[in-house]
Amino acid sequence: MVRESKRCAACAHVFITNMKEKQFCSSRCRNKYTYDKKKKVKYIDRKCLECNKLFTTSENRNQKCCGIECSRKRNKRIYSEINPVLPICTGTIGAIGEYRVVVDLLFKGFDVFKSMSPHCPCDLVIGLNNKTYRVEVTTGSILPSGKIQNNKIYGDCSKFDIVAIVLKSGEVFYEPELPF
Repeated sequence: MVRESKRCAACAHVFITNMKEKQFCSSRCRNKYTYDKKKKVKYIDRKCLECNKLFTTSENRNQKCCGIECSRKRNKRIYSEINPVLPICTGTIGAIGEYRVVVDLLFKGFDVFKSMSPHCPCDLVIGLNNKTYRVEVTTGSILPSGKIQNNKIYGDCSKFDIVAIVLKSGEVFYEPELPF
């Protein structure tokens, strides 16, 4: 058996084998090549949006970066552009967020009662038309996909009825939407 170097028919990387008929460096490349041949997938060159290198991807993929590292760097950069870091301590940011929600709810016609203790099960109690609702205020951020991210919606929701999500831009979103 003679060892020889060959170029993979799928990824074009050089590999060493002792089998004359072997065309692929791995089973993954073999499967990819077979799938692509059946589906007649076309490949195109794209420029990575993070490092500006050229990379090859299938025409129907929405791949924007050459690999996972560039993708992570790009997402982190976009996230920090959308959600800038404020030079204020987190406790102050939380207090500002609560007051933003109070003002927003007052403008919408709700009666608003603020908790005076940091250990209360919710931050605010609001009233409208003889009905009361418990409101938890939290800060949120916008993901590169445009979705709003926060941790309160997925936690213990038994202590409040509504989550008010305050973004660093000052916008307030309610989950579920406010009852009118």
